[in-house]
Amino acid sequence: MSLFGVNWLGIDFDTDGVFYNKFFKRKLEERSYLTVEFPTSNDRVFRSYIPFLENPTISEQSSSRLQEYKLVGRAGSLFGYMGAESRKIDVTFRINLLHLMHLQATEGLATRFLSSFKLFFSDREKAKERFELKKSFNEQEEETDTGYNDPFAEEQTPIPFEDVDASRGIGRAPTDLGERKEIDHAAIHRKYYQEAVGELTGEGGFLNGITGIFGKISDFFEPEDAVNLDKIINTVYVWLNLIRGTTLNNSRNTLYGPPTVRLTHGPMYNNIPCVVDSYNIAIVNDGGYDSQTMTPKIIEVKLSLKENRTGNFGAFNAGVIEEGDNLAGWEAIYSTNNLDPYNGLINPLDVSSISYIQE
Repeated sequence: MSLFGVNWLGIDFDTDGVFYNKFFKRKLEERSYLTVEFPTSNDRVFRSYIPFLENPTISEQSSSRLQEYKLVGRAGSLFGYMGAESRKIDVTFRINLLHLMHLQATEGLATRFLSSFKLFFSDREKAKERFELKKSFNEQEEETDTGYNDPFAEEQTPIPFEDVDASRGIGRAPTDLGERKEIDHAAIHRKYYQEAVGELTGEGGFLNGITGIFGKISDFFEPEDAVNLDKIINTVYVWLNLIRGTTLNNSRNTLYGPPTVRLTHGPMYNNIPCVVDSYNIAIVNDGGYDSQTMTPKIIEVKLSLKENRTGNFGAFNAGVIEEGDNLAGWEAIYSTNNLDPYNGLINPLDVSSISYIQE
């Protein structure tokens, strides 16, 4: 179907009107996700991401704090405005293992959504003071791979990075807690299952062969698109543990409280900083399990968020790392028709040509 010469649905038909192509790639995860920022020293954060692979259900509410004055003889009250409550945002989404397998094997998932923790400054000026600007991100990766300073140290040797935008990484994972060695949950439980069943049946070799088939999903996709199933399963547990960590502080240094969780979902929510009031993780049994690792194929997550706009307690300035997190009033609607920080991966300051509606 085309309108004004554009195939809006992304569907192609042959000359007989028969459907023969799929929809265009949505890249939903690139436009709808959670950003989890763990606080560290010197106004730095470690940042990781949880993508929405399916459309989330999002609702919000807020209320005014009003002082009511009931005057004698007046048929109606007067009200004084005392401020407003932070927005309460409820988010429900699903982690679908089969969907993740298909996505990784066909379109591929950006590395930022995998087991990735990057160090960022939360203030642009501090970043300028401590780091040298450079153009090539690839060069930065080569230099940081050689190993620089402990990112928690008070004094840092300048580490080059691409720029000081909020979406750019400037370091590696934390080292004050020791070297990061992720537990391979999938491999551990798969091996345990194989050994347990092998002892009962004496078919250990047979089970290992089955693992070789199901360890990769090449039977379902082209060989060059095959993805290691254990890595995909471990990615699910990275996301689940990030969610569990949203209500925790750093137990070894309680000065570092729970992470800030930022919500991005198209133009509706642009990097909204929140604290997590509560979360709920539920296994959807109807979805089934990966039989060997007992990983649920469908997991439903519910988050109760409260918007936390602090910034530097100054004027609101969308697109800027710190000032974008300041509170905005109705004047921002009049001036720019925007109340959101817009200081994440999607940033209007990064767009070379921005269109404004002319009066």
